[in-house]
Amino acid sequence: MKLEIKFKQQYVLLVLSFCMLFASKINAQEKTASVSEVWKIDYGLVFKSIDPLNKAKQDNGQLSELELAKALTMGDDEGPILRCYLSKGKYRVEEKGLSSSVIVYQQPDTSYYRLDTAQKVAYRSAINRPYVDVQMAGDSMIVISSDDFKLKQSEDTATVAGYFCKKAVFSMDDYPAQEITVWYSPQLPPMYWGKYTYLQKLPGCALSIFSKQQKLMVGIEAKIVEKLTVANTLFSVPTDYEKEDVL
Repeated sequence: MKLEIKFKQQYVLLVLSFCMLFASKINAQEKTASVSEVWKIDYGLVFKSIDPLNKAKQDNGQLSELELAKALTMGDDEGPILRCYLSKGKYRVEEKGLSSSVIVYQQPDTSYYRLDTAQKVAYRSAINRPYVDVQMAGDSMIVISSDDFKLKQSEDTATVAGYFCKKAVFSMDDYPAQEITVWYSPQLPPMYWGKYTYLQKLPGCALSIFSKQQKLMVGIEAKIVEKLTVANTLFSVPTDYEKEDVL
């Protein structure tokens, strides 16, 4: 009888130990699944002179206007113009300045969401939907689609925020002035949305994007790239938000 009781006690202890071990593994898996290792990328607004040797000869009025535009774009925040959290298959983009917004995207969703934090509304757009921009050239209206950009790879390389980058140029046959120069890192996964939809053609993440504005190259460039761990909820639409499609 005593032997039987002892056996039962050992059996119960064994079952309890197994259950505790199983529960700890489940908790560890849930904890692992709730966070992700990501790259945090801070982009700053940058003006580069096309002819740096003749910078002193540039028109003072033009430079003053550009500095004013920079100040207005940045707003009162001295932080990055863009802060991104990027991992394979998901990203979050926090845009600062006058046109502040938050973009979230994660696979297998085929749409990204622009979060209106004031109204608690998430505006849904197809991730591959071409971005269309309308510009005025004198009395004429020019309609430009991101699908119209042609990609030309270059053998030039550079280092941006400590990451090896390759050069790519996006241009349009009909509007050569719309040329965009990009330095991207193949070490990081792609990231694109809205007006940057054309970046989906790159096999990596753009860390520097510039276009010609009169005598300057104006754009954004990564200043800090660091790895950290964040909660996966960072890439999701909050549960108390309404969702609306962007037509």
